[in-house]
Amino acid sequence: MEKFQTDVLIIGGGLAGLSAAIAGSDVKDTKVAIVSKGKIGSSGNTIVSTGCLAGYIKDRIEGDSEDIFAQDILEAGDHINNREMVTTFVEKSGEMLLRLQKYGVNFLQDKDKLEAHSSPGHSFPRVFQAISNKYPYSLQGMAITQPLRKMAKEKGVKFLEGISIYKLIKEKDQITGALGLTKDGQQIVIYAKAIILTTGGCGQIFANNNNTNDITGDSYGLAQSVGANLKDMEFMQFYPTMMVKPFKLAVTTTLFSLGATLLNKERKTFITKYDPKNGHMTTRDRMSRAIFTEIKEGRGIDGGVNLDCSKIPEEKFKENYPTLYNLLCKANINPAKDKIIVTPVAHFFMGGIETNKSGKTNVPGLWAAGEAAGGLHGANRLSSNALTEAVVFGTLAGEDAAQYCQENKYLNSFVFNSGKIIMNPKGDLNLKEIRQNLKEVLWTDVAIVRSEEGLKRAQKKVGEIINNLEYIHTSSSREVISFHELKNSLLTAKSIIRAALLRKESRGAHYRIDYPSKNQL
Repeated sequence: MEKFQTDVLIIGGGLAGLSAAIAGSDVKDTKVAIVSKGKIGSSGNTIVSTGCLAGYIKDRIEGDSEDIFAQDILEAGDHINNREMVTTFVEKSGEMLLRLQKYGVNFLQDKDKLEAHSSPGHSFPRVFQAISNKYPYSLQGMAITQPLRKMAKEKGVKFLEGISIYKLIKEKDQITGALGLTKDGQQIVIYAKAIILTTGGCGQIFANNNNTNDITGDSYGLAQSVGANLKDMEFMQFYPTMMVKPFKLAVTTTLFSLGATLLNKERKTFITKYDPKNGHMTTRDRMSRAIFTEIKEGRGIDGGVNLDCSKIPEEKFKENYPTLYNLLCKANINPAKDKIIVTPVAHFFMGGIETNKSGKTNVPGLWAAGEAAGGLHGANRLSSNALTEAVVFGTLAGEDAAQYCQENKYLNSFVFNSGKIIMNPKGDLNLKEIRQNLKEVLWTDVAIVRSEEGLKRAQKKVGEIINNLEYIHTSSSREVISFHELKNSLLTAKSIIRAALLRKESRGAHYRIDYPSKNQL
């Protein structure tokens, strides 16, 4: 069995984790390590993002202000956001964008300044695009993570890759370490004074999602197991137009401004039935509900609906969306003539571990940042705030955790001598089938359109799976790791369902068909 000791242990190697690592290593005499299931900087949801970050840079855009930016965030979040986190986010956002530049991230420039772009929900242009043309279209976020990976390495951060953390250790009411498994089945014990959870959200618990395979709700499960509080767990954001045929790719909703329409299997437009006023210029959550309902009521096509681009002139399509156009052409798809099937997918989780503005939880020695933490976004996330959140609160958590380590000693009293992983080769339940079954149940009853009946049906099914965990077959290290991911997914699902049942209204990304109205705050 391998043993390792560090001051700050960061679980998760995406943007929040790397930001925390760099900030923590800047505190004198602080040893920092990142542990990740995959390769640090090349796994997790950051890499599949578009590389856009929102931020307020003083005097960059005339008329904009911190107060206006904060108000935009509160409007998007339906005013249930943690206001202290909103204030901190707005105040730090511009500074963090400039810090990314120093780390080697390149942004589109307007003369000698960062080029500011408009985005839905923002009162002023304040979205900044990382230059990502050296990376594939589906991995644009690596334009941000790769420079940070390099910077973390240069600062002496220890990288522990290919390790899945399955348990946090708490002694005398404080965090003292973690247990992990390598891909080849070796146990690893990591002693730490402080742990920062940055493993992202939980999109993979839903059958349809655009998250990477490692996003299974691990932070939420690990946090709950040591008594950390969660908040806003009913709020999952869905992206309405994920192309599933002819191949899988996120398609921008700005196509609708050029004349694209959605058609069901009867070749009829349907969006005005759900939003008569705005039609195809409706919000993401309403469009997601419209498509989801059409599919559920039998008017879908191959698990989605048709994105009809026949009214968009080919030259206009090519000019505005050259990368998308070229990808379609390479697949011998003519967007004006051929059928493109899109469906809504789980995209981003607004809820998570409850923290203060520095990422500190209610458990001594435990922090969380990025999508792992809840509170900033409220009921819905303002566009392009996700990556900025990861940098801002990852940095603050890294600094705070490192400072905590200056004032605390290692306990290191727990002893774990078993070097063998525990398998269950005699189990008669198929792990892969159970994980897929959970995904389908949650997609059907806990996703875009919810009801008391459906939520309780899902709650019962989740309970049945939990009660049968001891009968699940595991005969390899990969299956044991997957089994622990399932346990985290189940804990996360339980929390989401419970929160959704308690919120007897529709607000933001949470829609109850039996409570379609919004309650007064």
